[in-house]
Amino acid sequence: MKRKISGNMLKCKTMKKTKLNKYLFWDVDYKSLDLKKDADFIIRRVLEQGDLSDFSVIKKFYGLKMIKKVAKSLKKSSFDKKSFYFWRNVLNIS
Repeated sequence: MKRKISGNMLKCKTMKKTKLNKYLFWDVDYKSLDLKKDADFIIRRVLEQGDLSDFSVIKKFYGLKMIKKVAKSLKKSSFDKKSFYFWRNVLNIS
């Protein structure tokens, strides 16, 4: 079951931060991450360093619209060339 949080972000009631790989957030206090307030950071980190299971988690939680919005704001230099074009194709970003 989904409910609106704010704007385009959707939240699955059963979503827990623990479903994301903690290694993605090695440089921050993982326990202090807020899924709503830190959405851009979490999405960016998953796109830059996560695997497909991490992507699946954020896709269910935030939705593709929110992920695309964050991905569009990222610089090409945030990714290696392969990753940049991979996400560009997967998210259908021109």
